[in-house]
Amino acid sequence: PDPDFDTLAYAQTLKAAGVEEKQAEAHAEAARTVRAGLATKADLRELKAELKAEIEHRVNGALTAMLIVTGVIIAALVAATVAIMNQLP
Repeated sequence: PDPDFDTLAYAQTLKAAGVEEKQAEAHAEAARTVRAGLATKADLRELKAELKAEIEHRVNGALTAMLIVTGVIIAALVAATVAIMNQLP
């Protein structure tokens, strides 16, 4: 339930506008039910933090893989250069 949503005040507002009491209460309950399924700002902040952590994890993994590949390429180039240099007269 949404602690910030006051169903009583909602129903009273509807009644003050001329809506019958039973209908006003039904509207308030329906609104509470709908709001219960909506994401709150806290939910969105939590999701944002989770997504940020996941993205950072994946980026760090990709950077690590790139560094390893770069190291292997450099080692292969050095080995090839040494081999070529040893073949020179």
